[in-house]
Amino acid sequence: MWKLRLEKKEYFYFAEFCWFVSHGFVIWGFFKCLKVWGIYTIVSDIPNVNRAIFLLYWGFANGPLGFGVIMYHNALIFHSLEHMASLLIHFSPAMVVWTMRWKPDRIEERWPGVFGMPIPPEDEAITFLDVFLPAVLIYMAWLIPYLFWMFF
Repeated sequence: MWKLRLEKKEYFYFAEFCWFVSHGFVIWGFFKCLKVWGIYTIVSDIPNVNRAIFLLYWGFANGPLGFGVIMYHNALIFHSLEHMASLLIHFSPAMVVWTMRWKPDRIEERWPGVFGMPIPPEDEAITFLDVFLPAVLIYMAWLIPYLFWMFF
């Protein structure tokens, strides 16, 4: 995908929000995986940071990225690199957070102690504002400079 965009001189294609979020989550996962080698970072063991990042990613994956699947009419077209990349970048985050939220026991079984699934106890509810307000605020913080860059 990188090579295709560089050949078309679309250098800033990866500044789109979907790529921004997906790369950010890969970086978060990389820092979590460093724990396997004994390297501890700020996202390794601080529960509030893990919970905030997870809820933020949940809001992104099921908000703008999930809506992007419908809005862009993403399709599973195996012979089109652009369609496959678009589907992957918009749909896979929703599948990842769904798995992290509803199957944490399987993730802990495979990677014990690495991800430390940030799911609250049964008596603590996650509200709509806990998930979508931070996601909307960060989306707006990205959108305003992006719109100025695109239109002015």
